[in-house]
Amino acid sequence: MRASDVAQLRVEDFDRRHATLNVFSPKTADRRLLPLTRHLVDSIGDYLLRGRTKSSAGQLFLRIRPPTDRPVGTELIRGVVRRAYSRCGFPSSWSGTHRLRHGFATRLYAKGVTLSQIASLLGHRCLESSNRYTQTDLQSLRAVAQPWPK
Repeated sequence: MRASDVAQLRVEDFDRRHATLNVFSPKTADRRLLPLTRHLVDSIGDYLLRGRTKSSAGQLFLRIRPPTDRPVGTELIRGVVRRAYSRCGFPSSWSGTHRLRHGFATRLYAKGVTLSQIASLLGHRCLESSNRYTQTDLQSLRAVAQPWPK
């Protein structure tokens, strides 16, 4: 998801029973239903029961520092990701949330997920947009490469 997608999530977008998120993307003005892993369902459910401050704000994720009843914004989300990269020892050039989207798409593509399915998950209207996200897996290509004929 894009940082703006996460910031726009509302409490009612989370469906614990069906393990889905109904995501509105400000960039495309479209909605898409994303499946969630059991771990994410449990984590978001726990956050809503025990971690989320009481607030009249409809957004799913709220600030953890004062004012805690306010929704998170895209810059706050980007900052959290940057600090996580730093804690993991990743290069300082790794600053954006799009690196996560690229990695996600690349792993799906390597596992045989179709480009149209990846486009749907990423919220892309055009397959060409998703194609840029699916970086070539050089190790797999080396395994099928043939020697150049003499």
